[in-house]
Amino acid sequence: MEWLVKKSHYVKKRACHVLVLCDSGGSLKMIAEANSMILLSPGDILSPLQDAQY
Repeated sequence: MEWLVKKSHYVKKRACHVLVLCDSGGSLKMIAEANSMILLSPGDILSPLQDAQY
């Protein structure tokens, strides 16, 4: 399953992104925290890794 980043906020103190993720239809699926060295922006598509922690 892939998720579309709807909103992204970078938290400097914790060095993580807080994301609002939607499915391809645009309905809200989850609010997530992501540790990433890459800046994540609205419109980016994320795919989970096999060892992803939920």
